[in-house]
Amino acid sequence: MAGFEESGLPGEKSICEGFQGASEPESFITQFQQENCILLTSLAPALHLLDLQDVKRVTFHQTVVNDLFEKLKKRIGELNNNDEEKLSELLDHIFHFIHVDVLRPIVMDTMKKTKNIKPEYIEQIASHEKIYKDCPIEVKRRVWMNNHPMFGDAVGPILNKYIEEKNKILFDIETVKIKSFYNIPPRQRRQKAVIKELVDMIGGSIELYNLVLQFLRTLYLRTKEEHYCSLRGELLMAFHDADIKEIRQVDPCHKFAWLLDACIRDKSIDTKRLKELQSFLDSMKKTQEEILGDIGMILCDPYATYTIVQSIIQHIDRLMKAEQLPRSSNDLAFLVRLLLLSVHSWNMLKNQDFKEDPINIDIITKFLPMIISLMLDNTSSIQTITSDAIKLPDSLWKMVETNQACQCIFSFFVNQLIMHNKKYILSGVLPGFATALKNQPISATVGNLFVHSLLRHQEAFTDTSHCKLIFDQFLMTWVQYEEVLHHILRLLWCAYEKIDSQLLVAILTAAQPALQHSDAVHDVHARLVDMIASWKVNTPSGSSNTSSPALSISPVVSPGLTVP
Repeated sequence: MAGFEESGLPGEKSICEGFQGASEPESFITQFQQENCILLTSLAPALHLLDLQDVKRVTFHQTVVNDLFEKLKKRIGELNNNDEEKLSELLDHIFHFIHVDVLRPIVMDTMKKTKNIKPEYIEQIASHEKIYKDCPIEVKRRVWMNNHPMFGDAVGPILNKYIEEKNKILFDIETVKIKSFYNIPPRQRRQKAVIKELVDMIGGSIELYNLVLQFLRTLYLRTKEEHYCSLRGELLMAFHDADIKEIRQVDPCHKFAWLLDACIRDKSIDTKRLKELQSFLDSMKKTQEEILGDIGMILCDPYATYTIVQSIIQHIDRLMKAEQLPRSSNDLAFLVRLLLLSVHSWNMLKNQDFKEDPINIDIITKFLPMIISLMLDNTSSIQTITSDAIKLPDSLWKMVETNQACQCIFSFFVNQLIMHNKKYILSGVLPGFATALKNQPISATVGNLFVHSLLRHQEAFTDTSHCKLIFDQFLMTWVQYEEVLHHILRLLWCAYEKIDSQLLVAILTAAQPALQHSDAVHDVHARLVDMIASWKVNTPSGSSNTSSPALSISPVVSPGLTVP
């Protein structure tokens, strides 16, 4: 009888009061049955027959209610958009039964099909937590459109879960050897449960869709977390996949995101798609400049940035082989333009200044030629190159330090060198790169890529000088930053068996988490120490790289490595 009183029906309270005020309880029961039975004269004889068969009235009434419930539910389901008047009239008759649990589904089914629901009905649902939770998604959308804070409360945990899942992929230690963050195809990413849940919550409501986009912009501005940019593009493409035209046809970024998605899938921007992307940007009118904020977010997605920079590196490689300069390529200039939109997206949104910054000509005429020079060294015979021969100009490091686009390009170029195990060039590049960025750590996504590329050549860690280069002169530069520390531990997790024992102890000591680091990092470090200690115990004498004392980790003062 839950909800009877709220619906204007006699419930437990009415029955208790009736018994308290009745001089003859049996008379009250008879009167209550007569007033609240099914009001069909033809049923009266049947009730007496059922009494003789020992069929309880409650059983009979429940059977009748269930039968009527199914028939009414079917009739409501058969109504279409042309029956709006009937639906509205029915809703007016039955809405007050929404507090009755067994009748609530009928009210909800009616509301799902009714286009125009009275505001007072929506407000009543919003103010009643249990009824709100029981609402189907179609009815909740009506509530959310009327009450934006409630929508924010519903969406917030989903957005948090999305970020948690991205970080889980970034810092996973179980699959670190077999795949990097960038190996997941676009369609697979947007088939995640959190994306599907968001699409289901928004439905065809452009109002709710715009609210989610505003949440993403706000969170991106507040946190500088690039994963919110990923969600901006993935959500739009999820609506594209679901063919929800109400959203797909209204979002002005749809065509751009669709073209870019194809490029991300292929991990390269070919000439045809490059021209189409350029045509889209060039055709934007001054009245549409605000779109640049969202375009910048879509481009700031780490997967998009990776694709753009990979295309830049591929392009300058072709120019090098053709013995041409970067300034001769309009396609390369446009790729740099896309990268600038990506790296400046946060400032554009923060300042609400939706204009493209002109391309710094030094990127084209100075920085990229220096990269080509390094590429030429890369193609030279290993025997002809020494670390002393790799003397990069100070102007390159200055541009890496002060220019976000240059920093981005150089980071991915360094990854290419790591991936192809160019030890001699790396010995001349990594220390300078780390020094230039000592006060601004590499991003978590780039760190993930570095670890994956380093583990392609695990045998290289048997070389102590190579280990010192990678750890002491490169990664340990940013050990105080949690994301980098986490990646250092991931690298050690897979490579510790190859590293000199004394050096391994020094690295683990330097990589010991501080109090401000998260429990997750402390946990990985503790597990790693236990795993290495166990490995040491089980390793036959003389089979490890070098004999060493039992593993003992002490607090570290300086990130530098000291090996006896």
